[in-house]
Amino acid sequence: MPLTGYGDAYSLKTLFGKSNSVPADYFIGLIQAKSIWTASTAFVVGDIVVPINFVSTNKIFRCTTAGTTGSSEPTWVTTAGATTSDNTAVWTEATPWFYVSSQVIAKEVAATGGYTRATLNNATLSTKWVDPTTSVPAASPASTNWGSTINFPVSTSPGWGSGPIVGFILADTSTTSGAGSVWAWGTLSAYITVASSGITVSLPATTGVTVTLN
Repeated sequence: MPLTGYGDAYSLKTLFGKSNSVPADYFIGLIQAKSIWTASTAFVVGDIVVPINFVSTNKIFRCTTAGTTGSSEPTWVTTAGATTSDNTAVWTEATPWFYVSSQVIAKEVAATGGYTRATLNNATLSTKWVDPTTSVPAASPASTNWGSTINFPVSTSPGWGSGPIVGFILADTSTTSGAGSVWAWGTLSAYITVASSGITVSLPATTGVTVTLN
Protein backbone atom coordinates (compact mmCIF):
# COMPACT_ATOMS: atom_id res chain seq x y z
CA MET A 1 0.00 0.00 0.00
CA PRO A 2 2.11 2.95 -1.15
CA LEU A 3 1.10 6.20 0.46
CA THR A 4 1.65 9.36 -1.55
CA GLY A 5 0.60 12.96 -1.54
CA TYR A 6 2.18 14.22 1.69
CA GLY A 7 2.43 17.86 2.30
CA ASP A 8 3.10 20.03 -0.79
CA ALA A 9 0.90 22.73 0.71
CA TYR A 10 2.38 22.17 4.16
CA SER A 11 5.95 22.47 2.86
CA LEU A 12 5.12 25.71 1.07
CA LYS A 13 3.61 27.14 4.25
CA THR A 14 6.74 26.15 6.15
CA LEU A 15 8.90 28.10 3.70
CA PHE A 16 6.86 31.20 4.55
CA GLY A 17 7.04 30.69 8.31
CA LYS A 18 3.61 29.22 8.90
CA SER A 19 2.96 26.46 11.43
CA ASN A 20 1.49 23.15 10.30
CA SER A 21 0.28 20.93 13.11
CA VAL A 22 -0.38 17.31 12.29
CA PRO A 23 -4.02 16.57 13.15
CA ALA A 24 -4.79 14.45 16.20
CA ASP A 25 -7.13 12.41 14.03
CA TYR A 26 -6.96 11.40 10.40
CA PHE A 27 -10.08 10.48 8.51
CA ILE A 28 -9.74 7.60 6.11
CA GLY A 29 -11.75 7.69 2.91
CA LEU A 30 -11.96 5.17 0.10
CA ILE A 31 -10.99 5.67 -3.55
CA GLN A 32 -13.31 4.23 -6.19
CA ALA A 33 -12.51 3.39 -9.80
CA LYS A 34 -15.08 3.52 -12.57
CA SER A 35 -14.54 -0.14 -13.33
CA ILE A 36 -12.16 -3.01 -13.77
CA TRP A 37 -10.71 -2.90 -17.29
CA THR A 38 -13.11 -4.39 -19.84
CA ALA A 39 -12.65 -5.19 -23.53
CA SER A 40 -14.27 -3.29 -26.39
CA THR A 41 -15.63 -0.61 -24.08
CA ALA A 42 -15.77 3.16 -24.59
CA PHE A 43 -14.12 5.30 -21.91
CA VAL A 44 -13.85 9.07 -21.57
CA VAL A 45 -11.04 11.24 -20.27
CA GLY A 46 -10.87 11.06 -16.49
CA ASP A 47 -12.28 7.55 -16.13
CA ILE A 48 -10.29 5.47 -13.64
CA VAL A 49 -9.76 1.74 -14.16
CA VAL A 50 -7.61 -0.97 -12.68
CA PRO A 51 -6.18 -4.07 -14.36
CA ILE A 52 -8.14 -7.31 -14.24
CA ASN A 53 -5.39 -8.77 -12.07
CA PHE A 54 -5.21 -5.71 -9.81
CA VAL A 55 -3.40 -7.67 -7.08
CA SER A 56 -0.36 -8.14 -9.33
CA THR A 57 0.18 -4.40 -9.87
CA ASN A 58 -1.83 -2.41 -7.30
CA LYS A 59 -1.78 0.34 -9.91
CA ILE A 60 -4.53 2.77 -10.89
CA PHE A 61 -4.88 4.10 -14.44
CA ARG A 62 -6.67 7.20 -15.71
CA CYS A 63 -8.01 7.62 -19.23
CA THR A 64 -6.14 10.50 -20.87
CA THR A 65 -7.29 9.90 -24.46
CA ALA A 66 -10.92 8.93 -24.89
CA GLY A 67 -11.52 5.84 -26.95
CA THR A 68 -12.59 2.22 -27.10
CA THR A 69 -10.50 -0.49 -25.48
CA GLY A 70 -9.08 -3.40 -27.44
CA SER A 71 -10.31 -6.97 -27.61
CA SER A 72 -7.70 -8.08 -25.06
CA GLU A 73 -6.19 -6.39 -22.02
CA PRO A 74 -3.06 -4.36 -22.80
CA THR A 75 0.30 -4.90 -21.17
CA TRP A 76 0.15 -2.20 -18.53
CA VAL A 77 3.12 0.16 -18.20
CA THR A 78 3.28 0.57 -14.42
CA THR A 79 5.94 3.28 -14.14
CA ALA A 80 4.52 6.38 -12.43
CA GLY A 81 2.98 8.65 -15.06
CA ALA A 82 3.67 6.29 -17.95
CA THR A 83 1.11 5.75 -20.71
CA THR A 84 -0.41 2.54 -22.03
CA SER A 85 -2.00 2.45 -25.49
CA ASP A 86 -5.18 0.39 -25.68
CA ASN A 87 -6.72 0.34 -29.16
CA THR A 88 -7.99 3.95 -29.48
CA ALA A 89 -7.87 4.69 -25.74
CA VAL A 90 -4.78 5.78 -23.82
CA TRP A 91 -4.27 5.18 -20.09
CA THR A 92 -1.85 7.03 -17.82
CA GLU A 93 -0.61 5.58 -14.54
CA ALA A 94 -2.25 7.87 -11.97
CA THR A 95 0.38 8.40 -9.26
CA PRO A 96 1.57 11.88 -10.42
CA TRP A 97 -2.03 13.00 -11.04
CA PHE A 98 -3.02 11.86 -7.55
CA TYR A 99 -0.27 14.00 -5.99
CA VAL A 100 -2.79 16.85 -6.22
CA SER A 101 -5.09 16.68 -3.21
CA SER A 102 -8.22 17.80 -5.03
CA GLN A 103 -7.74 15.21 -7.76
CA VAL A 104 -7.32 12.15 -5.57
CA ILE A 105 -10.15 13.30 -3.31
CA ALA A 106 -12.38 13.68 -6.37
CA LYS A 107 -12.27 9.89 -6.75
CA GLU A 108 -13.54 9.23 -3.23
CA VAL A 109 -16.68 7.13 -2.81
CA ALA A 110 -19.74 9.37 -2.99
CA ALA A 111 -21.52 10.19 0.26
CA THR A 112 -24.44 7.86 -0.36
CA GLY A 113 -25.58 4.47 0.84
CA GLY A 114 -24.37 5.14 4.37
CA TYR A 115 -20.75 5.85 3.37
CA THR A 116 -18.67 8.05 5.69
CA ARG A 117 -14.97 8.35 6.42
CA ALA A 118 -13.51 6.33 9.28
CA THR A 119 -11.40 7.88 12.05
CA LEU A 120 -7.75 7.01 12.66
CA ASN A 121 -6.12 8.52 15.75
CA ASN A 122 -2.54 9.59 15.06
CA ALA A 123 -1.47 8.12 18.41
CA THR A 124 -2.18 4.61 17.08
CA LEU A 125 0.45 4.90 14.34
CA SER A 126 3.79 3.30 15.13
CA THR A 127 5.47 5.87 12.86
CA LYS A 128 3.58 9.11 13.35
CA TRP A 129 3.23 11.85 10.78
CA VAL A 130 5.30 14.81 11.91
CA ASP A 131 5.13 18.59 11.90
CA PRO A 132 7.33 19.65 8.93
CA THR A 133 8.16 22.92 10.71
CA THR A 134 10.23 20.95 13.21
CA SER A 135 11.00 17.62 11.60
CA VAL A 136 11.25 16.48 7.99
CA PRO A 137 9.67 13.11 7.19
CA ALA A 138 12.03 10.30 6.24
CA ALA A 139 12.87 10.06 2.56
CA SER A 140 10.72 7.65 0.59
CA PRO A 141 10.15 4.83 0.84
CA ALA A 142 9.43 4.66 4.55
CA SER A 143 6.98 2.50 6.46
CA THR A 144 4.20 2.89 8.97
CA ASN A 145 1.23 0.95 10.29
CA TRP A 146 -2.00 1.34 12.15
CA GLY A 147 -2.59 -0.89 15.09
CA SER A 148 -6.21 -1.95 14.84
CA THR A 149 -8.87 -2.81 12.28
CA ILE A 150 -10.54 0.20 10.68
CA ASN A 151 -14.25 -0.31 10.17
CA PHE A 152 -16.54 1.62 7.83
CA PRO A 153 -20.33 1.77 8.26
CA VAL A 154 -22.40 -1.10 6.89
CA SER A 155 -23.67 -0.04 3.48
CA THR A 156 -27.32 0.87 3.07
CA SER A 157 -29.42 0.88 -0.08
CA PRO A 158 -28.44 1.47 -2.87
CA GLY A 159 -24.84 0.76 -1.86
CA TRP A 160 -21.74 2.75 -2.74
CA GLY A 161 -21.90 2.49 -6.52
CA SER A 162 -20.88 -0.15 -9.02
CA GLY A 163 -17.20 0.77 -9.29
CA PRO A 164 -14.56 -1.19 -7.38
CA ILE A 165 -13.00 0.37 -4.28
CA VAL A 166 -9.27 0.28 -4.94
CA GLY A 167 -7.53 2.69 -2.55
CA PHE A 168 -7.74 4.97 0.45
CA ILE A 169 -6.92 8.51 1.51
CA LEU A 170 -5.82 10.09 4.78
CA ALA A 171 -7.73 13.35 5.06
CA ASP A 172 -7.89 16.04 7.72
CA THR A 173 -11.67 16.27 8.06
CA SER A 174 -14.47 13.78 8.54
CA THR A 175 -16.66 15.48 5.93
CA THR A 176 -16.84 13.64 2.61
CA SER A 177 -17.65 14.86 -0.92
CA GLY A 178 -14.30 16.49 -1.61
CA ALA A 179 -13.83 18.22 1.74
CA GLY A 180 -10.49 18.84 3.43
CA SER A 181 -6.99 18.04 2.23
CA VAL A 182 -5.42 14.68 1.48
CA TRP A 183 -2.19 14.12 3.40
CA ALA A 184 -1.48 10.78 1.81
CA TRP A 185 -3.11 8.04 -0.23
CA GLY A 186 -2.51 4.43 -1.10
CA THR A 187 -3.83 1.46 -3.03
CA LEU A 188 -5.45 -1.51 -1.38
CA SER A 189 -4.05 -5.02 -1.72
CA ALA A 190 -7.33 -6.10 -3.37
CA TYR A 191 -10.50 -4.37 -4.51
CA ILE A 192 -14.07 -4.70 -3.29
CA THR A 193 -17.37 -3.66 -4.82
CA VAL A 194 -20.11 -2.33 -2.54
CA ALA A 195 -23.05 -2.21 -4.94
CA SER A 196 -25.79 -3.15 -2.49
CA SER A 197 -26.81 -2.78 1.13
CA GLY A 198 -25.55 -4.88 4.02
CA ILE A 199 -21.85 -4.94 3.11
CA THR A 200 -19.21 -4.19 5.75
CA VAL A 201 -15.84 -2.81 4.61
CA SER A 202 -12.87 -3.10 6.98
CA LEU A 203 -9.18 -2.32 6.56
CA PRO A 204 -7.14 -4.81 8.62
CA ALA A 205 -4.50 -3.78 11.13
CA THR A 206 -1.26 -3.34 9.21
CA THR A 207 2.45 -3.66 9.82
CA GLY A 208 5.25 -2.37 7.67
CA VAL A 209 3.11 -0.52 5.13
CA THR A 210 5.35 1.03 2.48
CA VAL A 211 4.85 4.78 2.21
CA THR A 212 6.00 7.24 -0.43
CA LEU A 213 6.16 10.88 0.65
CA ASN A 214 6.32 13.87 -1.66
